[in-house]
Amino acid sequence: YHSGAYTVGGGGQSIVNAFLNRLEKNGVECVKGSEVQNILVDKGSVSGIRLANDEFVACEQVIYTGHPGQIIDMVPASTFRPAYRSRIRDLKNSLSLNAVFGRSEKPVDTLIGAKNYYLLPSEGDVIPDDWQTGEKERPIMMTNMGGEWSLQHGRNSIILLGLSYWEDVIQFKESTQGKRSTEYEQYKQKIA
Repeated sequence: YHSGAYTVGGGGQSIVNAFLNRLEKNGVECVKGSEVQNILVDKGSVSGIRLANDEFVACEQVIYTGHPGQIIDMVPASTFRPAYRSRIRDLKNSLSLNAVFGRSEKPVDTLIGAKNYYLLPSEGDVIPDDWQTGEKERPIMMTNMGGEWSLQHGRNSIILLGLSYWEDVIQFKESTQGKRSTEYEQYKQKIA
């Protein structure tokens, strides 16, 4: 998977499914759609979580995969040192990428393994600091998954990756997969 989801049969979802199956075999119950409000700590150790519906779930460990800045308000103030709390709160959101998965009508020139092509801005910074920089002024990478090692061998597959900023999609932050607005779909089509 480190080389890309396209090298895994079924893509990234097959890895998620394998992980969920392993958790289930080990007696872990996965609950969806239940927002965690607080991570409860007693004598320096996790004692449980409190859900948004006020339900308490006892546990000894928590794996947190959300934005680092959000965990600060979920734990008692004494959990982290003040300097660490301040540093985490001041984190700037990192850059992201929009991805377009496609297939070329013509054979794509391949080497052994992947081959990358970069389209860089003709002026200014390679990675602009300003999110208002137009899409055509942002870098784009095309990667080609040719070669015998790829599951996509012989399919002329390409992936286009274009720079994206949180501010580009902030208006969609409340939407979820399967419940996207028409505006979100239009945004995706425009980017593609």
